[in-house]
Amino acid sequence: MKLDIKKAIYSPFSEPKWYIKISILCFLSVIGCLLFKKESALEVLIELPLILISVGYLLYFCHNEIHDFSPLLPEWNKNSIIKYLKHGFIIFAIGLFFILFLSNMPFNLALYFNPMLKNSTIFKLTRGIYDCIFLVFNNLVFVNYSFNFKLINCFKWFKIFKLFLQKELFFFLLIMIITKLIVDSIILYISHTFAIIVLTFLLLISFNLLAQIVKKDIVKFEDL
Repeated sequence: MKLDIKKAIYSPFSEPKWYIKISILCFLSVIGCLLFKKESALEVLIELPLILISVGYLLYFCHNEIHDFSPLLPEWNKNSIIKYLKHGFIIFAIGLFFILFLSNMPFNLALYFNPMLKNSTIFKLTRGIYDCIFLVFNNLVFVNYSFNFKLINCFKWFKIFKLFLQKELFFFLLIMIITKLIVDSIILYISHTFAIIVLTFLLLISFNLLAQIVKKDIVKFEDL
């Protein structure tokens, strides 16, 4: 099974009322990321749930793609929003744990024992390569969790690492790098709001592709 790039691009936008579903997602993402800029405790309590709901929506989007459920874009209603918030919080907590202990800690320890590494080109290059690998790993954990929403799936690292052998992952990584370049350029030359809207569309496409990679091994994933 090859990646269906055309499906990833067109299928989310070919459903009835897709513009309403994606508009709500974009609205929550923009409000959650931009409305409150001082980052006081109260503001974080207000904006964080909006971001978690958006993350949960993307999880269900991946879930629908893996299982070929229709419609591909999840619905927005009271019960679904509670589910999006719940699973968004779970994957956010897991992602924060991974960032603290798998992404930052090795390099912080290295700098603690040898502060001179901070200006080392090799150190910066190593950190860049590691961050790219960690980005793919984190997104695989994201989609792996969306398969059946079991927490244990986030820690099935051997099975997740096996997916690194998929050649399509290099294509996914390339898309994520291009996405970052596009979003950074929009932030620099246009606005943060427009950048978040564009990022939302690009995430729908890229995560659809990643869900397709996982779906290739759907039989293997049934015992996760």
